[in-house]
Amino acid sequence: MNGWERKREILRLAEENGYVKVDYLARRLHISESSIRRDLLSLEAEGEIRRTYGGAEPAKGGSRLIPYDLRAHQNEAQKRTVASLAASLVSDGDVVFLDGSSTAFYLVDHLARLHGLTVVTNGLSAALALSGTQVRLLSTGGRPNPDNPSALVGSYAERLISEMHADVVFFSAQSLSLDGEITDCFEEEIALRRLMCRRASRRVFLCDGSKLGKTSPFSLSDVGDVDVVVCDLPAPAGLLNAYPGVQWLDRPVSHRGDGIFSQK
Repeated sequence: MNGWERKREILRLAEENGYVKVDYLARRLHISESSIRRDLLSLEAEGEIRRTYGGAEPAKGGSRLIPYDLRAHQNEAQKRTVASLAASLVSDGDVVFLDGSSTAFYLVDHLARLHGLTVVTNGLSAALALSGTQVRLLSTGGRPNPDNPSALVGSYAERLISEMHADVVFFSAQSLSLDGEITDCFEEEIALRRLMCRRASRRVFLCDGSKLGKTSPFSLSDVGDVDVVVCDLPAPAGLLNAYPGVQWLDRPVSHRGDGIFSQK
């Protein structure tokens, strides 16, 4: 198989599966991973694929479902920044809803340092990381989402959330369009996220900059339904103007009394 044929086969596999890993391609095509990476660079330059952490996806064809362990490493630095900013919105003794997103997972280290905190989560990775810490941990229970096994969903999870009230909910999704729609690719998680938002006093959307200006298949909510958007980038001007009541947090904050003020 010559270089052109190999690249065509890589593209075919990417389109067929929606996402392919470097090590899988190397085994499938019987060549080294370094050769695969060179082919992916070439295909990306040609506009045929988009390289991601550990693999690639077709440049066309819509959203695909990335495994949790890969999503957790995508835009890791930005997610850590978002988590650090979001942590300033939590106080000792709070009850926190934490969804099963990879972005929310990065809050775990910050939450574990607080005192008297109760965390309720449908995220298996977050629950495992918080077990054994001083945090009072409650898992929602439920069944693993078939498309995203790291998150628990279903009526059991929803029943627990419906019987509780939280001071704050931290949740994420795949996309925030420039007209203010929050959307995601995991349909089964949307009902639980909406319920968490209804049962929390403050709703905080975690949104690293890679999510801005994008749309995924399933609508979750309007950004006007949240209280705070935490992002590593400044808000698009049009979005801020359209939703003046939503706080956009892209810098450290300090607590003064009951309010939260951006540091200038």
